[in-house]
Amino acid sequence: TLDTELDKYMAQTKLESDSVEMNII
Repeated sequence: TLDTELDKYMAQTKLESDSVEMNII
């Protein structure tokens, strides 16, 4: 469903932003 795709997209985006924050520190 669309919700599942959105959840996967948001989870991936969160992981990427978390990784970026880790690299900055």
